Amino acid sequence: VVLVVRPARDWSFGVPVNEAIRRSRSYLLALMTRRPRIRRALIATGLLATSMGVLTQGALAVPPVSVSPASPSNQKPTFSWSDDPDFGGIEFLWSLPGSSPSSGLTLSPDSVAADFSADGLYTFSVQESDGSGGLGSPGTENFVFDTTPPSIAPSSTNPPSPNGAGWFNTKPVILNYSCSDALSGVASGTCAPSTSTSEGANPEFRTVQDKAGNSATAPTTTISVDTVDPAIAVTTPVSGANYEFGSAHNLAFSCADVTSGVAQCAAHVGTTGPFTLASGTALPTNVAVTDADGTIVRIEFSSTDVAGNTRPTIARTYSVVDTVDPTAFVLTAPAPAATTNKQQPEFAWLPSSDAASGLAGYEVRIDNAIVSPLQTAETFTPASNLTVGSHTWQVVAVDRAGNRRNSDAARSFKIDLSAPDEPTITGGPKPNTATSDSTPSFTWAPLAGASYSWVVKGRNGLPLAPPAAATTTVTLPTLTDETYTFELTVNAVNGSSSTRVVRFSVDTVAPTAPAITKGPGGSTDIPSPVFGWGQVEPGATFSWQVLAPGNKIIQGPISTATTEATVGPLGLGAYAFQVRQIDAAGNVGPFSAAEPFNVTTTAAG
Repeated sequence: VVLVVRPARDWSFGVPVNEAIRRSRSYLLALMTRRPRIRRALIATGLLATSMGVLTQGALAVPPVSVSPASPSNQKPTFSWSDDPDFGGIEFLWSLPGSSPSSGLTLSPDSVAADFSADGLYTFSVQESDGSGGLGSPGTENFVFDTTPPSIAPSSTNPPSPNGAGWFNTKPVILNYSCSDALSGVASGTCAPSTSTSEGANPEFRTVQDKAGNSATAPTTTISVDTVDPAIAVTTPVSGANYEFGSAHNLAFSCADVTSGVAQCAAHVGTTGPFTLASGTALPTNVAVTDADGTIVRIEFSSTDVAGNTRPTIARTYSVVDTVDPTAFVLTAPAPAATTNKQQPEFAWLPSSDAASGLAGYEVRIDNAIVSPLQTAETFTPASNLTVGSHTWQVVAVDRAGNRRNSDAARSFKIDLSAPDEPTITGGPKPNTATSDSTPSFTWAPLAGASYSWVVKGRNGLPLAPPAAATTTVTLPTLTDETYTFELTVNAVNGSSSTRVVRFSVDTVAPTAPAITKGPGGSTDIPSPVFGWGQVEPGATFSWQVLAPGNKIIQGPISTATTEATVGPLGLGAYAFQVRQIDAAGNVGPFSAAEPFNVTTTAAG
């Protein structure tokens, strides 16, 4: 096929054209060499030397470059390029610094497989060459080669932090992560927080990806969540139940928390105060009972779990009641079947007691009629004369809850105006007093022609020994510490009799040392400081003294019936204060431990 081509316009020769082409080749052949594919074919067949120039029109083309896979990537890429199908150079120079090889020359569009030895940012470039030193503008392509995984670590939570035991008691709990990748960057959406919404232990982790396809997983973080209050179950006390004063019952309750566990499970009495009572603690039943309905006691229960959730306080109320009668007691005077010439005799009895509601008082009955509705004294004298003749009497002890206790069986006595007067006791324990003498003696003034007999009875009203005769004095056998009655009966010559009754107590035990509760507490600028003390027996008196160094007594002993003393005035120096008590029976107790103090000024200033 002969193709004749006439150029439509003048061609400019950008580079010298081979003289051989001008002389022996047609213009068509020269033009054909301008087509890259044809030129390469001619060179391949030997029809055209590689050093032969090319007719060119303007600048060489910029080769378009592509890469696969796309950047960034953790795979080694292949760079490819193409040329202008109508015009272009006859050679391609490419460069890829950091790869092996890092540059090359090809005669046709081609591709280069990169071989990187390290992560980094690489630039591939390729240029057309006309074969005679002319180069076109380069086509370039940047590529990030990244085989290093990104970094990821838990960074914070919302709420900010768990409690000291590692628990959250609100939800959801948001766990944030800190992610980074220095080369390709973190892929969007792969570093999102994780959310814990389940009760208990939530193992949380997150896998992050970089833009090159590398991934890394954060270490598992356990988010412990407990938002449920612990439970409380109470067995004792039963709400609304009655418990006898002083009865033995134990608090019985339990707390449970299935998630974080129980940290505190306790109770308290009343509506305020710390929760300190554990299950198994004695139920408070030793509270004062003021009436028949009992005293209401409130117990509150509280529980907190390890996560810090606190169960709202629950309460149980119960009543402490008193259904027990006051303690037994006996009548003392008049003595059983006694005769008196008094129409207003004094009636006396040993005390009763009631530990629960307390004793409200005594009801006195004469001839089965109430003559004293309720009194606290343990003696009674009628306000008007009783008739001459035989009578009966009895006393009933009543507590504040209304429980009643009769004295021993009703006693009889007789009023006989011809009977002798009751014996006059001139020596021995006084009525209703205590003595430290365990073998006390009684003496009395004798009545002419009369005889006497005596008997000692214990608190239960029973004689310690049969009645015995005496003239004007008697020494009792050894008595233990107890309350007694001494009955002395005079028998007149006319056959009538009367009895004198003396109630007394034997106490041979010395009281303990008082506890000093008030003082200057070290140094004082007051030369006459005040001291006070407690833990004393009813009816006791006291003796105090001030000591100088060497236990030298410089003031006292001084007796007092009060539990407070002002010492001094004292001069400058070191001192100590001591006090002891003497009980109602006369027993002397030991001195308290010396309480040291210093006076730092004198009375004059």
